[in-house]
Order: sequence, then structure tokens, then C-alpha cells
Amino acid sequence: MPVDSVHSRVNASQMKAQTRTLATMTSPSAAARPVLITGANRSGTTWVGDMLCRGDGIVYMHEPFNPQVRPQWFTGLPFERTQYIDDSNADLYKQRLEGLVSARPPWRHLLSDMGSASSVRGAKTLNDISRSVRKGARLVLKDPLAVFASKHLSSAYEVDVVVCVRQPTAYAGSLKRMGWAFDFGNWTRQSQFLEGPAQPWAEEIERAANSSIDLVDTAILRWKVTYSILDRWRREDPRWTVVDHSTLAKDPERGFEDLYATLKIPFVDGVRHEIVKVNAPGNTFLVADHDKGGTERDSAATIDTWKSRLTPAEVERVLEATAGVAHAYADIGSDDW
Repeated sequence: MPVDSVHSRVNASQMKAQTRTLATMTSPSAAARPVLITGANRSGTTWVGDMLCRGDGIVYMHEPFNPQVRPQWFTGLPFERTQYIDDSNADLYKQRLEGLVSARPPWRHLLSDMGSASSVRGAKTLNDISRSVRKGARLVLKDPLAVFASKHLSSAYEVDVVVCVRQPTAYAGSLKRMGWAFDFGNWTRQSQFLEGPAQPWAEEIERAANSSIDLVDTAILRWKVTYSILDRWRREDPRWTVVDHSTLAKDPERGFEDLYATLKIPFVDGVRHEIVKVNAPGNTFLVADHDKGGTERDSAATIDTWKSRLTPAEVERVLEATAGVAHAYADIGSDDW
């Protein structure tokens, strides 16, 4: 289902915070750096982003890299889903990225993308986000479509990257339930990506782009390409944080307390209460096909829903095809993998 607007969560305390100085914005402290929540789609990025924004002094921006979000932050620029950005093409996106990490919308460009009611609503939300950041709120960007720009955002703009990883069978089951196909032309049209970080998978990606593959094979290819690249990048930068969906879902109170501490976000009693409440046993956990579902669910019960979505043959296929990459996440994967 297309996303037609940008969303934010602004606490009252954020509006009272002091405006940051320019020096702070260009060289932020650990407790002020923007945060990017990314990973493959259906890996829990929305859930993690929402739980982080329960904290005071946080403002949330929803998928600025998503071409379907209006107004589109990168309008007027060549832009694919999961656009790859590195030193070879960074100059093209520099102005927009500088504005993004400081929540300064490119209004001059966004005016050309204001032809719908959703664009107008999105622009108002962007203005609220920008105002909150100017007053001292910390920006959390939730965006799985920024996954292949995450290394550049981290190195060039000191963005704290949180990678959400979901066990491959659960990921495949989720994509199958949603019925989400993927145009691998989004990858083959990006020569820097195909010849760079995706090079080990280039032939397989080319075949997928030029043929029809089912949803399970789509999930397999997307998972192993995405997480093989992210594994290399996370090992190059010790500031990156990787969170396993099933580990968080099994014990959200402890898991999010640890994540809050890592990101230097105060985990106060009110935050603890909210996180326990919205992830408690008794909340819904089964969601209809093609429905994204909300973030208030029985988190522990969601861990095994994939078992009713994949056939035994599909489970075997997923596990066999992703084993090599999944092994690289043995340091963070839970017993459910």
C-alpha cells in the first residue's frame, strides 16, 4: 500500500527545548546526532522507529527516500527505490542530504511536487519536524529505502545507523503475506551499485530483472544482497548498531532499554511503561494478508507467524539459499534463526 505522507511524533517537551547552534548541528554530540533506522523492508524498521520515538526530545521522519511519499524529498533528481549513494555520485545529492540530516526541507524543489492533498499534508508535517529540530529535538529517520545510502550518511554526516535484521524465513513469510514483488531493475539501472557493493550478486540480480520470479525467491535475493552488503559496512564502522527483530520482539523492554542506552536516549519510566504496554501479550498479532498492521501488537507472538505462511519446501529453500549470509549475523541472531 503506497505511503502518501510523512509522519512525525512531537512531544511537548521537544517544543520547549533550546535551539541548537550551527556548530552543534555540523558536529553533533553523540546524544544529538541524527539516527537512521534502516534494513530491508519488512524487517521491523517502522516498529523500531516508533518505539524510539516514545522517548522525550525525539522527532520522527517517515521514509524520505520513498518515491511514493509526498512531497518527495529528492524530486527532480535521478532516483531509484533503494538508491545507492557513495563518493562517486554524492555531489548530485549533497544539497538534499545536508538538508535532510538537519531537517531543512528543500522547499524550492518541493513546490513542484505539491499537486495533491497528501503533498500539502506532508509539507505541513515536514515544517513541524523542521521546527522541532531547530528547537533542539533529535531527528530519527525511519527508512528501509535509504539502506544503500546508509554508509554515506554515516561517514559524511555522522548519522547513527541502526540496522534492523529479521531472520530470513520470517522476512520471506512477511513479503509473501504482503504480496510484494520487486522490480530488480531498480538495482540494474544503478551501475555504481551493481559494479560496487552488489557485484558478487550481479549475475543473479540481472537474471531476476529480466525474468519473473516468485515472491519467495524475491525475498531470498533481496535479503541476501541487502544483508551481505550491510554486514560488510557494519564491520567497517563500530558506531553502527544491529538489532535482531526476534530478540527485540521476545523481550522488548530489555531490548529497547539497551538500544536507548546505545543511542544516548533517556529510557525513563514513562517510556518503559509505553513499550511494555504496546508489545504486551494479549495484543493482536495476526494481521490480514496485504495489511501492514500497526505497531501495537503482541510482539513475542509475531516471531513464529512465518511458520503458517511458508510451506515446508519454501522454508527449506529460504534457509539453504540464505545460509551463507545468515551465518555472518551469528553474533546478533537469536535461537529462533
